[in-house]
Amino acid sequence: MKLIKLEIKKINLMPYLLTALVMPFVSLIFMYFMAFIPKIDTSNASAIEFSSHSFIYTLGLMINIAGFVCLGTTLIGKLVISAYDDKNCYLTLSYPVARKKVLRAKLQTGLLVSSVGIILSGIFSSLLFFISESIFQIVDEPVLFNDVVNFTPLIIVAVFLVVSIITISLSIGWWKNSIPLTIVSGILIYSVSSNLLSAGLPLLLIFTCFLSLITFITLFFLVKKVNGLEV
Repeated sequence: MKLIKLEIKKINLMPYLLTALVMPFVSLIFMYFMAFIPKIDTSNASAIEFSSHSFIYTLGLMINIAGFVCLGTTLIGKLVISAYDDKNCYLTLSYPVARKKVLRAKLQTGLLVSSVGIILSGIFSSLLFFISESIFQIVDEPVLFNDVVNFTPLIIVAVFLVVSIITISLSIGWWKNSIPLTIVSGILIYSVSSNLLSAGLPLLLIFTCFLSLITFITLFFLVKKVNGLEV
């Protein structure tokens, strides 16, 4: 915990926290947009099909995932890749603490911000949409709190998905010591998961489990990489 507090002091978290605060409202805009499509084009049967409450909640969560993947890959790149580049590597490795503990603190800091962010943002945006639908209904189906309850387990899936994408993207970006590559890798991996959503949630769950397995393997190689660095 002390190392995590130290990492937080070393980096300016305010831009990342402000971005995290904005994310639920960005997600909410997309949710309203999807809800209004059938009102705009009543002849589009597919638009009506995809404007159900359950689909809109899921869409909002995917927007949140996209935002926190971008935020998380940027933050983790700053915490890890920048700390172990040619300029800062000597200082980072000179800490009187085991190398893997320093790396673990950096990873935990970045992943904790992203994980808490996706949970709070996912819950907040879905609750806001539910409350607004209860007051001024847009979607032509009953407003049920049960839809929000059934949607909640997906937020847990989103946490695993975001953590996995960020960690795997870090390993790719660190290979070239490039934060932009880390971000781009995160976006590309996320795009695969978003496309799988159209094929059904079970396939997305399988993909998330696969990424989680890759993440554990990736963490092993990241620790090995740090232990092998020379001052």
